[in-house]
Amino acid sequence: MGIVTSLVNYYSFLGVKGLWRQYRQKMFPVAPEEFVVKQATFPHPVYMRLGTSDVWAYDQVIRAKAYDVDFERDLKTIVDAGANVGYSTVYFASKYPRANVYAIEPEASNFSLLKKNTEKYPNVVCINAALWYKPRAIA
Repeated sequence: MGIVTSLVNYYSFLGVKGLWRQYRQKMFPVAPEEFVVKQATFPHPVYMRLGTSDVWAYDQVIRAKAYDVDFERDLKTIVDAGANVGYSTVYFASKYPRANVYAIEPEASNFSLLKKNTEKYPNVVCINAALWYKPRAIA
């Protein structure tokens, strides 16, 4: 993706203020800055940390609809293993409001934002852990 395409793409969901903050964060890295995005698709806003992969993940999951899959039956349980900051979790919780969505994320700062992004979704349970084929500690 070219720089102009990236700028136009980011502007479309971050606006002028967010685009400027994202640019500033990339050029002069400091602690990631939290930014709220209001998306018409969802009933609640989501949060991201500018200057991190959150912006790319948001673009892929929410704007590019990477998980837009229709199932033949009504889902009762969804496991989002490696939920990151919760964009896919919010997507699943909104699309399948009668399903219980279990969001698993081991990394502490991602888990913190995952909880914030999903706190208004009663069908979401956040689990601070990793999913692996055998019991073991993670680094």
